[in-house]
Parts: sequence; C-alpha cells; structure tokens
Amino acid sequence: MIRYDVQSGFPISCQVNPKNPKEYLTPANTTDVQPPSFDSKTEKAKFDGISWLVEILEVTENTDESVEEFQKKQIDLLDQIPSPDAMLMLRSQRNYKLSVCDFRVLPDYSGDDQEEWIAYRKALKDLPGRIDSGEIPRPTLNEELRLNEYEHWPKEPGKNNLFPEGF
Repeated sequence: MIRYDVQSGFPISCQVNPKNPKEYLTPANTTDVQPPSFDSKTEKAKFDGISWLVEILEVTENTDESVEEFQKKQIDLLDQIPSPDAMLMLRSQRNYKLSVCDFRVLPDYSGDDQEEWIAYRKALKDLPGRIDSGEIPRPTLNEELRLNEYEHWPKEPGKNNLFPEGF
C-alpha cells in the first residue's frame, strides 16, 4: 500500500500491521490522494487537506535528495519502532482485570467475598514483581504478536468468573 507525504508528495510504503496482517499501518501526515506530476528537484508538492499544491523551490546546493533516499530514510525510521513487549501486554491485561473488579473493594460493596477480592487484586498487583524477580516465568508472544496463554494469573474469587479461561 502506498501513501503520499503531505509535505513533499513523495510516496511512502505502508508496513503490514504485525498484530493483524490483513491491515496496514498508516504513517502520520500522509494521504492516499496521489499528487500531480512534479519535478522534485525544482518543485515541491504539498497537500492542503483537499488538493495538492505544487510550489517552485528555491534552488540551494543540498536539496537534491532523491525519492529513493527519502524512502530509505522513512523505512529506517519505521525499523526503529520497537516490537511489542509481552510484559507491557501482560500489564495492560492486568490493569484491565483490576479496573473491572474495582467496585468489589469499595466500602459500599455488599458481597460477602470482599476479602477474597482484596487478596485477588493484591495478587494481580504483585504479578509483575513476581515475574521480574524470577519467581514465575515471563509471558511470551505468539506469531501473531499476541500473548500466549499465561498460566500464572491469580485465580479469580467466586463461581461467576468475570474472565473466560485463558484471558
């Protein structure tokens, strides 16, 4: 998939989304509207949100960057994007699990299992520290860059679990 830089009109290749190979990552400040033909040595195309404007450049000595050089710089920048981190994903799921059961530790919670939920939430909060200390193994990612099933999640109290097995 090709998009065009809105400041220069140069084509930019979009990378495949590593989390969903059927989608592309759209670079910022690009459009799918193709610019008109222009001489990149003497002119500059700029997208104003509706249409392309072609401006004549002031000629200076060091403005002779080719399309290929520009694209290589763009690709080098994309290569610097860090790959997903399994611990960040685990923390995100842990934070979600904490937020879903927040109400169970409030003073006005009427359930008789509040102490169990307090212990469960403490275990969730302690999980990253236990992993960092080496007490339990680190989570891993599968080929789709998603968390593999993690068997060390604390057991949720009660019979009506909020989360399906393996979440």
